[in-house]
Order: sequence, then C-alpha cells, then structure tokens
Amino acid sequence: MEITVLEDTKKRLKLELGGVDKGFLHAFKKRLWNHKDVEVATYNVPHPLIDKIEFIVDTSGKTSPREAIEAVVKDMAKANKTLAAEFKKIIK
Repeated sequence: MEITVLEDTKKRLKLELGGVDKGFLHAFKKRLWNHKDVEVATYNVPHPLIDKIEFIVDTSGKTSPREAIEAVVKDMAKANKTLAAEFKKIIK
C-alpha cells in the first residue's frame, strides 16, 4: 500500500492511497463515521483504471484526523483478532 499525504490540517487529512481494496476502505470509512469527533469520512475513485484513491477525513477539531484514524485502526485490529479467534473455534 502506498500512502501520500495531500492535505494535512488540524481538522482535515486528505490522503492518496494506492494498492488498497475498496472493500477495506468502505469498512474503514464506516468505522470512522462512528467516531464521535469525525464529521466527514469518505473516499473518491478519480478513475477506475488508475490504482489511486483519495481518502478524506474531517473532524470537529477536538480530535485530529490522525488521532481519529489511529483510534479506528486499533479498534479494527482488535475486532479482527476477535473474529479470527472465533473462526479458529469453529474450524477445529
């Protein structure tokens, strides 16, 4: 995955992502929407044949977009560990 910062302010972070699955981004976006300080979480696919996606996170300013992303990444990692453990139980 390639990540390029396009804009970084107190309330907005705009990234360009390469080599990332849109399904993952959709789940990530939905998790960000549930963060109390996130006002906008969205992504844009400028062209379907180009493997670059713009991802935007706007916050209220109480939490920086980077802090919100970090919190969501930790939450998703924890959820994935729980899911993996449950699958291991039924696969045995």
